[in-house]
Amino acid sequence: MGRKIAITLINLGVGLFTAYSILIYVRETNISASQDNIACEIIKLDMVRTSRHHPSADIIYQGKKYNTGIGKNDSLQLGFNNNTFYYDEKR
Repeated sequence: MGRKIAITLINLGVGLFTAYSILIYVRETNISASQDNIACEIIKLDMVRTSRHHPSADIIYQGKKYNTGIGKNDSLQLGFNNNTFYYDEKR
């Protein structure tokens, strides 16, 4: 009986994680498809990638400073950029 409960809980956890991943993917795809790139100034690039740290950039957009995750293959440089970032009002 305990083994069935454990298997059910594991399946439930995997199912919830899968649903969450799909929702995030659909949301990000919708943002990039429905919006134009934003123009922003990159003030700091941190391209180090480890198991606990992903590449990130500090940007200034409309006078506010943000820290955002970036892809490791993005060809970014310090200064003004307008070809990679999208505005996400929730984040």
